[in-house]
Amino acid sequence: MTNNIVCTNCGISHPASYVVLDGKCLCDKCWHKLFPYCKSCGMRLTPDMNIAYFKNKVGVWIPFCSKCRQNPACSSCGLPIPIGHKKISGDNIFCSECFSSLLQDSPTQISEVWLPVCKFMKDKFNFQVRSPLPILVAKNQLAELSGAANVTHEAGLYKYTYTIQSNIFSLWKAQKKFSRCQIYLLNGLTTEHSEEVLAHEAGHDLLDSIFPMFSEKLYSEGFAQYIAAEYNLFRNRSSRNEAIFSNQDPIYGDGARLVRDIVTKTGFCGLINALKDQHHG
Repeated sequence: MTNNIVCTNCGISHPASYVVLDGKCLCDKCWHKLFPYCKSCGMRLTPDMNIAYFKNKVGVWIPFCSKCRQNPACSSCGLPIPIGHKKISGDNIFCSECFSSLLQDSPTQISEVWLPVCKFMKDKFNFQVRSPLPILVAKNQLAELSGAANVTHEAGLYKYTYTIQSNIFSLWKAQKKFSRCQIYLLNGLTTEHSEEVLAHEAGHDLLDSIFPMFSEKLYSEGFAQYIAAEYNLFRNRSSRNEAIFSNQDPIYGDGARLVRDIVTKTGFCGLINALKDQHHG
């Protein structure tokens, strides 16, 4: 609390108490107007309470009282789940709002999130995604398919198959020919999250079509994250990109920032040239 500071919201200097939130000062009047009740239990909030603020998907601060702040967090939006709104799907828990938008295991619903991604890839990059309809899988199945003991960062997977072709005249120069690919999607994601993950995996398909069996993971994951971010912009979901580019993971986060900076400086063609230098296929 501090005194005699101009309120960020109303612009008036009040000789009264202030609340400092995310570097912004709010006077008593504006604070009550913007944050009157606990999001979970509906308790009337006052500045002297031990209040916790959580950002929602669009960057708006949501207040919770000291008790409700300890509620389990929704696997999708990350906010404490309001009392009586806890929903369970597989190994994840959701608030009722996010649960209602979960992708269900049906060809119709999967098509509804897959087709916009395919159209985006065609319109933006003139690329026809080669994977058939994505397959929904549980976390343990995704771990098994990826060959990892457990799944942490991954919510999807792109798998490809190549065959070796050779003939009597070119035994020393056998050719690897693309056979098929398949995209897998983690079950229990919201529609928006599902589309972002599918765009990421479609990015792997695009990269593989240009540079078969590209092995530099920092660049390949960075490229896929860049495609996902472009899809978010296309769908007017730029707020989702904050998580992509602020990710501290040394592969996904660093890769996303690396590819973004290359595109910013040299454009998409420059990125392709940079990837060509990294390709050892």
